[in-house]
Amino acid sequence: KIVTEYALKPEMSEELELLKKISSKISMVFTTNYDQFIEREIFTDFKVYDSQNKYYFRTNNEYGELYKIHGSITEPNGMIFCEQDYNQFDKSLKLVSSKLINALMDFPIIFLGYSLEDENIKKIMSDFVNSFDIEIIQEVKKYMIMVVYEKGQKELLEGEKQFVDETTGKIITLTTIKTDNFAEIFRCIDKL
Repeated sequence: KIVTEYALKPEMSEELELLKKISSKISMVFTTNYDQFIEREIFTDFKVYDSQNKYYFRTNNEYGELYKIHGSITEPNGMIFCEQDYNQFDKSLKLVSSKLINALMDFPIIFLGYSLEDENIKKIMSDFVNSFDIEIIQEVKKYMIMVVYEKGQKELLEGEKQFVDETTGKIITLTTIKTDNFAEIFRCIDKL
């Protein structure tokens, strides 16, 4: 019941409207959120895939795609919630990695709300860097941006962060943007 109810904060209305505005420029969204906020309020015309076993048996008829990689409240038994769920999720994370790697070859990727310290992101990045040679990694990294939330930071502070695969030593350097000003991020995307 907790994740089925939400209220929109009036002070976030501008940011929400900017995100809605750019939703037509976005073709794929991956989220770990269980709730239905993102598909009800922002990506309303997107086809929702709420379990990994639906990723490859899809028919996309000119809709954007929303992948709920930890499941959805619409199918509570499929939600990734406890340690046992995460252990099972780890076994099938290759499906998510594969989907993201395929998407990366066709579209720019912006990571919002994740860090390179997140275990799932580490595994996905490991799969990515170990799937390609260094020339392809150097080309594709131009299309990857990690937006890092930094409380109180109203500017967009650009930087870099290296990801090193602990097993193979392969490296990718990602562009990072530290900010608390997501409205400005959305304005920049709107200009693309």
